[in-house]
Amino acid sequence: MDLLGDMGLSATGVQSQDLYLGLDVFKGFGEREGYAQLCGNLVDGSGRPVFPAYRVFTYGGKKLGVLGVTDPRLQHGVEKLPEGFKFADPAPAIAEGVRALREREGCAAVVLLYGGRREQALETCKTLQGVDLVFFGNATISQRVPAETESGIPVYTAGNRGKDFGEILLTMKDDGSVSLSPMQIHELDKNYVEDPAVAARVAALKSELEVEKQRAQLIEQLAREYSETAATDTYLGTETCKRCHATEVESFLQTAHAHAMVSLEQKFEDNNPDCVSCHVTGWQEPGGYGLDAVNRNKLGGVQCEACHGYGTAHARNLLAAADPAAMCLRCHDQANSPNFDFAKYWERIKH
Repeated sequence: MDLLGDMGLSATGVQSQDLYLGLDVFKGFGEREGYAQLCGNLVDGSGRPVFPAYRVFTYGGKKLGVLGVTDPRLQHGVEKLPEGFKFADPAPAIAEGVRALREREGCAAVVLLYGGRREQALETCKTLQGVDLVFFGNATISQRVPAETESGIPVYTAGNRGKDFGEILLTMKDDGSVSLSPMQIHELDKNYVEDPAVAARVAALKSELEVEKQRAQLIEQLAREYSETAATDTYLGTETCKRCHATEVESFLQTAHAHAMVSLEQKFEDNNPDCVSCHVTGWQEPGGYGLDAVNRNKLGGVQCEACHGYGTAHARNLLAAADPAAMCLRCHDQANSPNFDFAKYWERIKH
């Protein structure tokens, strides 16, 4: 991701698999490297777009609009989205984006970046008007000859897992028409001279990935060992607690505890057992935090049951009532929080 800015990239379409890193981490790449991340149909719990739908670029006095959406049928990485976030129907986002680019922005040409497979792009865009070129981004081979929508828009993909990239020259003519060159595939083989600085960065990344792989295998082993252990009681998750304790949960959601895993994801430490233990609920407890999608989503963060115990047992054993300070000091000890002051920080989370 950090190399995209170095490559001179101006815009990318957000795809569901990009979310494996976590939404905040992924957004940080674009902000830091200066390229636009586009997705008009990824919305939050209130229905507001998370990313801009489009970006306008000016070349030779003429405007080119680039619009991005993702097909909601691709669910890679969706479990990493915050609660309530989702990929909505892309069709309305496309229609609104094209209308804005053509009528409000005055674009001479519009390119759609479609996060999905070829058949999905062709289905969604079959009667689309006002777009000159569609790129879809979920394929393992480059496509030198385009498919076409029913309305005649060429649909391409390029970029075989970093092994090649495609080039199309789009010309915006003075008479208002647009012409496209054939797709030229550039295969990134030995004929392309390596940049030593980039090669060093890639080698360093591979080393980091190997370390991360080993840590991920360890945390998966540890998490599975306990999360799959038969338990007398059950962790229910904050959404269940909210049914009776809505006010307390709303207060909790405003605290750092509710987003404790985000801070680890931003530092790429979410597979570090030494860190995860204090950022999730039920770590190394029977039925506690594990790595399957449902369990990870339900018990990520320092939720109610991290202090109050199993939801099914809370009426019998409200742990935090005994000694709240002792509960906090299990994680906020001298090594992790040397300046921790219970009285001070309790004011931020009391409920």
